[in-house]
Amino acid sequence: MLKINLLPSLKREQRASAPSSAETGKLILILGGVVLIGAVAGLFLYHGSQTKTLDDVRTANGLADGRVRSIRSRIADHDRVRHDLAEIQAREEAIGHLESARTGPTSMLIELSHLLAPGGRPSIDPVLLDHIQRDNPTLMFNSTWDPHRLWLRRFEEENREVEIEGDGRTPDDVGEFMRRMMLSQYFEQVRLERSEGAQDEVTKISVQRFKVVARVRY
Repeated sequence: MLKINLLPSLKREQRASAPSSAETGKLILILGGVVLIGAVAGLFLYHGSQTKTLDDVRTANGLADGRVRSIRSRIADHDRVRHDLAEIQAREEAIGHLESARTGPTSMLIELSHLLAPGGRPSIDPVLLDHIQRDNPTLMFNSTWDPHRLWLRRFEEENREVEIEGDGRTPDDVGEFMRRMMLSQYFEQVRLERSEGAQDEVTKISVQRFKVVARVRY
């Protein structure tokens, strides 16, 4: 009977199929390298994200610092601005007083003297005067009228309401005086409250005694 020993051959096959220690070491090194590369890449990514976050924070801080400096600058100029505003207000008040004086009672009385002066005429917009002369000439004043034919005896103003009393030689003279007042930019709502024939106490001549009321514009 023939016997064959197969054990040595089996051991050889087992040794041939089992990896060597050198190959195992190489595999460990490769795996370690891959892990290291991954870790380094992760560190780079993390560092990049942190750097961007830091830059954003620095930018926001810079903007906030700029706003703070701007607010501090405005606060520092607050007293100067208030002083400048006070000066401007004082100038405007002074100008207002001058304008009021220029267009106030004094100017109104000057206008009244122009209405009763030889060659005088009412203060009126020239364009409006042209329209009146073209469309309704009966409302025009008479440039040849002699103002010596009318004189005033009383003038009184209260709360921009005026009362004027006087004498005219004829009703036409009283009418001319009223037309001039109606055309003047200083008077409005002019109306004849009373007109009657009378005799002058000094000259004993016949006159037309009148009372005119109006509202002053100034």
